[in-house]
Amino acid sequence: MKNIVNFLIKILYKSDEFCQIFNQIKYINFLQGKKEKIQSLKRFITIENKSINQQKQKNQNIMGIPLSTIFESWFSKKEMRILMVGLDAAGKTTILYKLKLGEVVSSVPTIGFNVEKVEYKNISFTVWDIGGQDKLRLLWRHYFTGSQGIIFVIDSSDKERINVAKEELGRLMSDDELRDASLLILANKFDISQVTVDELISKLELQSLRREWYVQTTCAITGDGLYQGLDWLSKQFKKRKN
Repeated sequence: MKNIVNFLIKILYKSDEFCQIFNQIKYINFLQGKKEKIQSLKRFITIENKSINQQKQKNQNIMGIPLSTIFESWFSKKEMRILMVGLDAAGKTTILYKLKLGEVVSSVPTIGFNVEKVEYKNISFTVWDIGGQDKLRLLWRHYFTGSQGIIFVIDSSDKERINVAKEELGRLMSDDELRDASLLILANKFDISQVTVDELISKLELQSLRREWYVQTTCAITGDGLYQGLDWLSKQFKKRKN
């Protein structure tokens, strides 16, 4: 019997799992050659080996997953639908293509809409730039469905039309289709504006809104403030996902 025990020990010693198994079976006296203890040892080894093999199989299954699949789940871009509106000549189209192309594009008043995808910080923003002329504003609501964020562009240098912008913003925010949409106000042309952010917040009556909103000063020509605005939107989007 002693020879059998010694033989088993030699076999186990060659295994990487021996130390772990040995620590768990200290109560077995290897120096005694009783038959029932050898049988207990055999049963224990069989159970442990089965458990180890199952764990190895799990590890193999995990390792068998293509890295592309793992990276895709970690780093795949999330889609966010953004509606960008505002009065005509506020700078919406200039902002859109500054974000998309990184350069200023000469534009004419938008009749209808422009739509572009803007990639930023693992989020793909689908931005709909809707024309802002009087008659076109009636069509804005046809683009509301599925919008997760609203970018309302205001010409902060045009004091005379801030009240008009407030009225249009109020209509937007009262629409049930946009009840969950985050609101980003881009105070464009702020480099030549004579109003402060606090004055804009007051004039647009933003404090009365029951939703997440943020005012970001911008200059579409230079791009100042545009990505800070997208930063805020991306944070709002991630909050909802969590």
